[in-house]
Amino acid sequence: MIKSKQEELTYLSSYFSKKLKRHFGKGPETCFSTVKDNLMLVHVRNFLTPAEEVLLESNEIHLASTFRSVIIKKIIADFIDEVERVYGITFDSYHEDWNYDSNTGAIMLVNEVSSQHPTAIKDEGTMDQLLGEQVRKASSDIHREPDQLFVKKLSRSIYVVECKGTLLPIETRLFQKGYSDILIESFRDIRTAFEKKKPMFEDVFGQSVDELFLFWDYKKNKSYITFFLK
Repeated sequence: MIKSKQEELTYLSSYFSKKLKRHFGKGPETCFSTVKDNLMLVHVRNFLTPAEEVLLESNEIHLASTFRSVIIKKIIADFIDEVERVYGITFDSYHEDWNYDSNTGAIMLVNEVSSQHPTAIKDEGTMDQLLGEQVRKASSDIHREPDQLFVKKLSRSIYVVECKGTLLPIETRLFQKGYSDILIESFRDIRTAFEKKKPMFEDVFGQSVDELFLFWDYKKNKSYITFFLK
């Protein structure tokens, strides 16, 4: 029986959710996946284990994040194989962002060699152009204005802005020397600062931004800002 793409995505979301439950002892309340071109997003809600709760209550955020990332790495390896088997798409890298305050998270799979690429911002006055302007302004205020911006609409309620050339020279050196702990601490502060600027993005979308996730690719000096609209 031939399955529709939506049925395949529903299966993959269920597969990922079951993998989380198997490895963590607890699965998320909800899990859904979205695919377009060279990107796949997996979004989960209410996924916090008792052990992680204890670590967070003890203000051991870095330890909780490390614990989760180690297990997620194993799950993603299996998940990527299953996505290729079911959906026929190969992904060669992934990024994760977990918001412990809202108990939500997202994982982005990327096909770096795909010929499909987000659309460069060209047309004046379009929403893509206005969104790009606000991302540039927010990035400049918070951290660093990116060298290039590309916008991709994954669905009616999900937008991704790919930012190239986002690292400061000191961050590049820290990454090259293996000081990931410092970069992760900085990453959390930057994500929090972007969340505080939701109103400026909501003005562009004309609706509320439910969640904002930030994925950082230190190796390739770029980041992805993902907006989930209500």
